[in-house]
Amino acid sequence: MPTGCTHQRNEQLPQLHPVAGTVQCDGAPLAKGKIVFEGANDAVLMIAPAVGVIIDGRYEAAAYAGEKTVRIFSPVEVGEPDETGFRFAEEAIAPAFNTKSTIMVEVAPVEADAVDTNTFDFDVKSR
Repeated sequence: MPTGCTHQRNEQLPQLHPVAGTVQCDGAPLAKGKIVFEGANDAVLMIAPAVGVIIDGRYEAAAYAGEKTVRIFSPVEVGEPDETGFRFAEEAIAPAFNTKSTIMVEVAPVEADAVDTNTFDFDVKSR
């Protein structure tokens, strides 16, 4: 019988749970960006972090239950386009809220038929 990286059919995969909320930057809704909920053991468990899109200061995503580090990104294009039309981007949000984030939340299990969600609101600062 071949071996490999497969799950047994009766193995239960973890359930995703809804997360939603708002993101303010310097006191105003963040126009656009992304929010990442990353568990300390996600890589070991081969679980992708949860990623949500921020539009007009609001986001929704689905994450596995447990403690998560939150990272918020909002790149903005800078400079003039080069000859191919490419423009460089810089991160508009301060590193304390993304690459050096210490923001932690606890994503709680939510039953599939429940109307509850994990609501997390954030107020970040620009660079």
